[in-house]
Amino acid sequence: MCMALRQDWKIVMVNKERLDKLAWLQMALDTLNEKGIEAVKVGILARKLGITRGSFYWHFKNRRQFLNEVADFWRDTYAVVGLIYATELKGSARNRYWELNKYLLSELPHRYDTAIRIWALHDTYADKVVKAVDKMRLAHASETFREMGFGNKEAATRAELFYFSLIGHLVARPRETVRQRNNQAKHRFDIMTTK
Repeated sequence: MCMALRQDWKIVMVNKERLDKLAWLQMALDTLNEKGIEAVKVGILARKLGITRGSFYWHFKNRRQFLNEVADFWRDTYAVVGLIYATELKGSARNRYWELNKYLLSELPHRYDTAIRIWALHDTYADKVVKAVDKMRLAHASETFREMGFGNKEAATRAELFYFSLIGHLVARPRETVRQRNNQAKHRFDIMTTK
């Protein structure tokens, strides 16, 4: 039997068993984002989902495996989506990189980044996943800065400065509108991409 799982950005048709597992993972991310890792507990999530705790153990061996899969789910569903989007962009390296950043500053891609990063401060596996995502994103950014004509070292430095200033901005001002974020990011972008 197929059922639809609605995510904010698409509808995915999945079989009933997969829906339940994805529902657990998505609810965990939403709860992590709203209340922190302390609230990501089997009983709380089961009540929110309107299903039994037994469903959890059908899909996950234990809470540790579940939390690892939550981190992986964030990486695979939200964190690397920008890199996939970037491969579809056309135009100059500078224009492609700005379009990518506008996309990343929209609500969907970064929605869970801050909560994941806070969790990763105290969780070895989540930290490993965040570092892997940062490495992928920075590699793409460095390559794009090289395409803009910067040497290897300068491209890597500019990529790090821009990327981590963007993350810092999202952490420091989580309630800004997309327009406000874009205006601030555009100013930093212009500085970082000017020779």
